[in-house]
Amino acid sequence: MSRFMYSLLGVTALCACQEKTTDNEQPVPDTQEETEEEGTSSDTDTAATDDPPPEQGSTPLFVVAGQSNAEGNVRLGGLEALQNALPSHNETLSTTERSALREAYRTGIGDWCNPAEDYSDEMADAAIDAFRGLELDISQVSASYTIDGGQMVAYRWFHQEADLELGSPYENPDADAHPAHKSELAPMSVGFGLWDSEETSVLFYGPELGFALRFHQDSVLDNFYMMKVAMGGSSLYGHWAPDGPMRQKLYEKTNAFLEAQDAYVAGLIWFQGYNDQFEDSHISAYKDNLSVLVSDFRQTYGASIPVVVVQARKVNDLERIAEAQSVFVSETENAVLVESDGMTNCFHYDSVSQLVIGDRSAQAIIPLLNE
Repeated sequence: MSRFMYSLLGVTALCACQEKTTDNEQPVPDTQEETEEEGTSSDTDTAATDDPPPEQGSTPLFVVAGQSNAEGNVRLGGLEALQNALPSHNETLSTTERSALREAYRTGIGDWCNPAEDYSDEMADAAIDAFRGLELDISQVSASYTIDGGQMVAYRWFHQEADLELGSPYENPDADAHPAHKSELAPMSVGFGLWDSEETSVLFYGPELGFALRFHQDSVLDNFYMMKVAMGGSSLYGHWAPDGPMRQKLYEKTNAFLEAQDAYVAGLIWFQGYNDQFEDSHISAYKDNLSVLVSDFRQTYGASIPVVVVQARKVNDLERIAEAQSVFVSETENAVLVESDGMTNCFHYDSVSQLVIGDRSAQAIIPLLNE
């Protein structure tokens, strides 16, 4: 089913499901249809699964979980534009160099945002300067590039209401599809973001790419796994509640991975929050609900598992979610907050910002790995 069809089902812009915008139109999230009719607060510490977890192995597994920005709605084309515009030096940019990088940033603005309306020089410069400050090498990234020692699998679902049972994750049905477009373990690469049935060959990515590039560049680990469990438009209050469908899938997929591979859970990267901003009940419960999710996850897979929380952008009521995330991290051991604010006006970020967020997540979790 195409993402156009999901727009007919009333899914908001966050899960990449409205009609493509023209130069004069920008999708506006439908806050009423995206929120759950019967939101369930996770005040009660209810186990997501009664099955005991499998024994854990020796290779670290990093789990990325959340909604559409965890899924990844930015294109390889934006990264390629950045590659072409980056100067060979790391000194102050000339006016011409700055202009070229701004245009590359505009090219990479996230899916379902309007570059004509969601672009600003201020945001572009902030993201560009943040990226250049990382000194992250993206020069070799391409559709065929793989990261030595890294493997990944992505389980992605198009949005549905929280009270409905989930089926199998979506994937590209073509036999010759890019490996990242399948729900199978594959070499770490670009493409583990959204798969669009209307643009079947386009490769998207999320924070996992910058994360893995940093691990590779700094030779942090010889081998590592990554796994993504994500649904666009999902809420912590409903979909990720203890009895919510995404919480169930998180445990189901993690357990299956540990049974199949010689792996142990080494970290959780949580990138979610947008769809909890639309109801006061969701906002007020967010910190406690996140505490329950992390506590349950650690009880199952390891009491001191490092947790990275990508903080929501501080705009409108989303700022209240960002504050709840900050409070959670301040009260939780082995948890760290990663800033995502100030680099974009797009709810799906952009190709530059996603690299920055992924790199920041890696640099945040590395010091925690041996604690």
